[in-house]
Amino acid sequence: NFKIEYIPPNGFELENHIFIDKSEIANISWKEYLFWLGKIFGKDSNEYLEAYPDTTVWQDEIYQDSFLINNYYSSFKFDDFPVVGVTQEQAMKFSKWRSDRVFEMLLIESGVIPILEQNSENYFTEERFFAGEVFDRKPQNGMYLVPKFTLPSVSDIELINSTIIEKNNSYIEKFRSKINKKCDKPTFEHIC
Repeated sequence: NFKIEYIPPNGFELENHIFIDKSEIANISWKEYLFWLGKIFGKDSNEYLEAYPDTTVWQDEIYQDSFLINNYYSSFKFDDFPVVGVTQEQAMKFSKWRSDRVFEMLLIESGVIPILEQNSENYFTEERFFAGEVFDRKPQNGMYLVPKFTLPSVSDIELINSTIIEKNNSYIEKFRSKINKKCDKPTFEHIC
């Protein structure tokens, strides 16, 4: 019985190799994505320009905050804050990019491929790897762990919600058992 012990970066396993992120995608992660796009395609490319978040999401008729418009994405002070102003299409492209980068990292770390100098003609993707376009050769037969980052489906969200409820119930039970060990008549209002 073969079991793979791998948790993706920032990952939390819900069940049976289904993972979610522990936190939202942060500005710093999106900046890393844009840096990569700029390096591979150029900062004037459509790939780069179309990936830039809409920084005007902070502007509406009631709430006009030029500080956030000018600083939320660009200032390092907000690097750990969730990225905003991203469309579903942009998020899907980011997920594909992230899948490719994590798969590439796994192949490098396991010695399957070396670190590649990449450009717009030869950048690494899962499809190019399995088509034999990385080093102009087909990959060896074998099992490859291929991470797939995606946006959650309705069933994924239901699974996440049920898992959170189960985990919360588990925490509540642990809390109650600790109270029961310390008190004769436990209540949430009174802890001995």
